[in-house]
Amino acid sequence: MLAPGQIAVVDCGHAEDHRAIVTSVLRVTDVAILNTAPTPSDIDRIERLPLRALIDDVAALRPDGEPPQTWVLLNRTTHSSVAVKQFRTYLRDAGWNVFSATIPHLQTYAQSMLQPVTARGSAYDELVTEMRDRGLLPKENLA
Repeated sequence: MLAPGQIAVVDCGHAEDHRAIVTSVLRVTDVAILNTAPTPSDIDRIERLPLRALIDDVAALRPDGEPPQTWVLLNRTTHSSVAVKQFRTYLRDAGWNVFSATIPHLQTYAQSMLQPVTARGSAYDELVTEMRDRGLLPKENLA
């Protein structure tokens, strides 16, 4: 159970290997975020699985009968913005919601199990702000 003002983040792993876990989480989630690097192979995974069908199929299992809001977060980005712009446009043209915020490829984030990363002051700060602005997170301070 979450206390008022708290949010939970669940990393389901790879949907192709953990379909039952992903389905269980999607049944109760408010927002599904697909994390992907802006590379052809990672974007191909979104299309090839196909993730849209997995997300849409869970609608029948949810109380409201609707799939969760779904957004794509481009992560492990480098200083080159060409791939980010190209894949953001490609995904939007394919009908996906894509965050403007990106998460850079930093070892600190790759090792976040060893040392937790908080949103404030990190690359995730921009993501939290964007999510609040889009109504995906409450405007009030989170615990």
